[in-house]
Amino acid sequence: MALHNDALKLPLSDSDLERLVAFSNIRSMSTGIIVALSDSRDEITYTPHTLFPSPVPRDLFEKAVYVQTGFNELMWKVTKDEDFLSASLKRQV
Repeated sequence: MALHNDALKLPLSDSDLERLVAFSNIRSMSTGIIVALSDSRDEITYTPHTLFPSPVPRDLFEKAVYVQTGFNELMWKVTKDEDFLSASLKRQV
């Protein structure tokens, strides 16, 4: 079973599924989507993630894209407003 660029044929065999889960866990570690289970950070676990894309209704997807576009613009403008950032973060820093 190739894990790069090739479409997976479903259903997967047990061995292919085990390899896919192992690959996903390794990828999670390499991209930082793991979390500490305690303050000591001695124990970690993978954040919940899916092995396959989840279907989303088209209208909800389009709404999400619309909202995300505005949110991205807002974040970009905030990063360019040093006075706003300083005032907003004054008590945090």
